[in-house]
Amino acid sequence: MKKITFIAAAAVAACMASCGLQAPKADLKTDIDSLSYAFGMARTQGIEQFYAQNGIDSTNMVTFLKGFNEGAGMTSDEDVAYLAGLQLGQMVSKRWVEGMNQELFGDSATESVSRKNLLAGFLAGVLNKNQVMDMMTAQAYSNTQMEAIKTKVLEEKYADNKAAGEKF
Repeated sequence: MKKITFIAAAAVAACMASCGLQAPKADLKTDIDSLSYAFGMARTQGIEQFYAQNGIDSTNMVTFLKGFNEGAGMTSDEDVAYLAGLQLGQMVSKRWVEGMNQELFGDSATESVSRKNLLAGFLAGVLNKNQVMDMMTAQAYSNTQMEAIKTKVLEEKYADNKAAGEKF
């Protein structure tokens, strides 16, 4: 077991060195050390799925691993809260805005949801400060406006298709 683990450790270290990232050196003196290492290796099986689910470009693996390595060393409650905030901030910045744009405007988006205002509203809701509207009003307004925008986009698309059809 130790010989196989050592060979696997050497292969991973060589790969990471070629990527320009220094991995922590494995110290496999005990069975617990080997188990810990094997457990870490086994956890990498889901990394491709994690990348796909989070819309991460796999060409950024070295950057991901640097962040992972730094994040893994941050263990206080404050550190964990900070890292969770970073992760949620990234979702707001990318997935929420892109998802809303796709839902509202489809593939031919000429307009975009404002990241700045989305973030301002999110923070105001969480902090319960500087709110332009209360939560119930915000939810009702969001639903009404989203439906109105979707309807307008469909009407414009239909009008464009109808006009194009009349030319033939």
